[in-house]
Amino acid sequence: MAEKWELYELEFIREVAGQISSRVIAEKLERTHGAIEAMARRLGISLATRPKAARWRDDEIKLLVSHSIPHVSKLTNRSTAAVRDKLYKLRGTSRRSEC
Repeated sequence: MAEKWELYELEFIREVAGQISSRVIAEKLERTHGAIEAMARRLGISLATRPKAARWRDDEIKLLVSHSIPHVSKLTNRSTAAVRDKLYKLRGTSRRSEC
């Protein structure tokens, strides 16, 4: 029979979801990976984690001045959205303010 979930376990899942993998959550709570995923679904929580983006190097930033967004994207192996966002941050603007 499955153990009853404690409040601290549910709060922990809510707090770290998306920040650490569901396998690590399972280890920390001493529950199975399947149990963590099932509970997250019941709570309506996504456990998907996104890889952290690589930091922009100075030489990559310099490319933004002299090349198009698609070209910088290819040269740096970053998405065009990531290149555009970096360019907007450097300019001190946001996409929303330009609409």
